[in-house]
Amino acid sequence: MGKKQNSVNLLKQRADANLTTILNLVEVQISLKEDYKILTILENQKVNLLEIVKKKSGKESNFKIIENKAFFEL
Repeated sequence: MGKKQNSVNLLKQRADANLTTILNLVEVQISLKEDYKILTILENQKVNLLEIVKKKSGKESNFKIIENKAFFEL
């Protein structure tokens, strides 16, 4: 059971890291876009992704740790 739990935890960590990476990429795209319609869509997606990550992490401090780890892996 311990091995399976470790696998599940690893998958959760990877999923969280992937979400924060996507969030960072959306932020980069926001900084590059000049089209108002696309910018609005990206801003909305950023808000949605941030809410998902916060809910998954349970705490904002955990989110920051995951976000920083994902950023350094890029």
